[in-house]
Amino acid sequence: MKAKGGFSTHVELRPAMLKHPADIEISLKDGKVQIGRAHAVYGVPKRVASWLRSVHADGLSERISGEDRSPVGILEYVEVDQDYRGQGLGRRLVEELLGVLDQKGVQVVYLQASADVGGIPERALVRLYEEFGFKEIGRTGDHADDPVMILEL
Repeated sequence: MKAKGGFSTHVELRPAMLKHPADIEISLKDGKVQIGRAHAVYGVPKRVASWLRSVHADGLSERISGEDRSPVGILEYVEVDQDYRGQGLGRRLVEELLGVLDQKGVQVVYLQASADVGGIPERALVRLYEEFGFKEIGRTGDHADDPVMILEL
């Protein structure tokens, strides 16, 4: 798929395996060079919550395990190479990832806006996610300082 500005994206869907929920990986390339990527997992709340506990995200897993049986998603990360930032590419990755999650029947998407990823200030991350309709519902992390956000699709 050819993206605006000559960049291309590739979407890879992987089915659920054992205790791991299904996942989506989106790559953004400039020619043959990967310049960005985004990743999310999705599935029934019980499986997603179990997986979160296995990766030590207990605060978020407790919220999700209380959901109904509708599929939930976790936006795990969005990364853009430092040389390509400021061109709206992170926004494009989030938009595409949310579109795929919506197609898969996911009704609620969670994320943890961790400021230590890529050196992007927390406020900038939160502002980006708020543009898509995410709302902060609490904080978690090593020092209980990373915003946890939710979006209902």
